[in-house]
Amino acid sequence: MRVAGFDGFFRSDFPRLVAFLCAGGLGPGTAREVAVEAFVQETGTWPPPGDPRVAVRLTAVRLAAEQTWFDGGAPTADPPGDRLTSVVERNARGVELLSTLPETQRTVLTWSLDGFSPAAIASALGMAGTTVRSNLRHARERLKQRLGLAGREEALMTELREAEAALVNALRSALDVEEALTRVKTAATALAAPRVPAGRFGFDGPVRAAVEGDPDAAQDLLAAVQPLIVRYCRARLGGADAYSSADDVAQEVCLALLTALPGYRHQGRPFLAFVYGIAQHKVADAHRAHARNRTEAVAELPEAMDLADGPEERALRAELNRQLARLLQLLPERQREIVLLRIVVGLSADEAAEAVSSTPGAVRVAQHRALLRLRSALERRR
Repeated sequence: MRVAGFDGFFRSDFPRLVAFLCAGGLGPGTAREVAVEAFVQETGTWPPPGDPRVAVRLTAVRLAAEQTWFDGGAPTADPPGDRLTSVVERNARGVELLSTLPETQRTVLTWSLDGFSPAAIASALGMAGTTVRSNLRHARERLKQRLGLAGREEALMTELREAEAALVNALRSALDVEEALTRVKTAATALAAPRVPAGRFGFDGPVRAAVEGDPDAAQDLLAAVQPLIVRYCRARLGGADAYSSADDVAQEVCLALLTALPGYRHQGRPFLAFVYGIAQHKVADAHRAHARNRTEAVAELPEAMDLADGPEERALRAELNRQLARLLQLLPERQREIVLLRIVVGLSADEAAEAVSSTPGAVRVAQHRALLRLRSALERRR
């Protein structure tokens, strides 16, 4: 990717954008990832028609809002001890002060400290100029009372601006800006190029032929998606009993897929999203059946010699599956589905986004936050 002026703008603005997102309430690591994704998305229309700083901030704010929604609440903190987190914590005076304000006051003051005029803030946020100025005034009054600076507007603004400058300068030293720029340019190049994910079966032709009744195409299609279906079902049903085993459910998904193929119509969504929808419903049915089942499974004598893994290997694999299932239960439902689709099934961010009716950027941010949460949980258990 080569776009005139982009590299210089990124190097200058990336630390400021991370500081802006931290001031808005995101943890440092999450702010960094959201900032990277915001720049990736903005490269598609670079340069923007207006102020590029406004454009990239509005995209970042949207992504931050989407990732908060995935968590079902306020953003979670980054793991303690992280170097970037430590740097921000040592320069968090401004962030701490802003966090005491109501949401709208915090938002407009964050934009103001980032160098935007009230008119620019009103235009960017779609607010009336009088509303922006009123919230700025109330925010400053609240902070002056908190700091014992009644009547000393200039002293307050000096303190806030110095705190903001200290955070930005600290981030310029702590962030690997060049590595982030490389990530952005690599992702932007990949998004701009027509592609089929590496190693992924090309679905368009076989799907069309299978829908038209070609049995060989249907067999090829099933062979391509079956491993993905099995991995998904095993991840979701690892703890279920023998009557609703993951492989049985995967077989049901495959049969349902073959039954549904003649009526399949392409509606702008990836075929894998259609497959995932069937698998999701079958897994839900299996969970309901398992909840109703009160029988106890007993061992059955094998009909022939088993040449697969021995009892010890099977026990270890079963325990690993149980541990994975317990870890995944720590995640909100939306994050759990995204982790399964991205890591277990192997969907791309675009495909996973289509499957869960979201955007690729929101999927990447949700996956990042989910992995941070799982890593933190593992560290607490050690």
